[in-house]
Amino acid sequence: MLIRNTKAHYPFNEKSIKIIEKDYPNQENNTIYQSIELFKEFIKNTEQSNVINIKNNIEIRKIINLHNSEGIKDLEQIKSMITTIKSGNHIISENIPNIKLLKNSDELILFDGHHSMLAYLYSNITSLHQIPHIIIENKNQPLTNKDINVFFGNHKEKLQNQDWRQFAINWQAPIEKQLSKRIHNNMGELFESIKENLS
Repeated sequence: MLIRNTKAHYPFNEKSIKIIEKDYPNQENNTIYQSIELFKEFIKNTEQSNVINIKNNIEIRKIINLHNSEGIKDLEQIKSMITTIKSGNHIISENIPNIKLLKNSDELILFDGHHSMLAYLYSNITSLHQIPHIIIENKNQPLTNKDINVFFGNHKEKLQNQDWRQFAINWQAPIEKQLSKRIHNNMGELFESIKENLS
């Protein structure tokens, strides 16, 4: 049976982070989004957490994005988030981190929270352990394209037998133009493409 682990990470001090996590037997073949909804309910009702030492430094810039720059429309929202971060606060909504990632072998895929991560990058925060985030991973089976293609919504059928890494999604575009060829290969490239517009 597939076991899916969902883990929230919160900065604790310079050398450690606070972790709240839950394993779910995926009996109903839930999507990643459904796993997040289950975790929201769990985190509201738990006080269980662990503080662990930071084991490695993951560069935010190397994380895989799902949007090209044309999919980042709300620059005012990013500017507001930058103000929040510079005031010493973090970006949290519904009691959980805005930034949600899927771990696929050695890859980290950002499927929710592009605006938040861009705000952290603009604020000169470069390492993942410095920001609140959630990571989902399958513990006993590798991810499939079906797991990842769900992030492309109704366009997922077009990705059958194709490499999802070649595509990006822009929900603001007309439906026939939402699925497009990937331009930016990671968050670093995406950030460089828009940072001048945040000044």
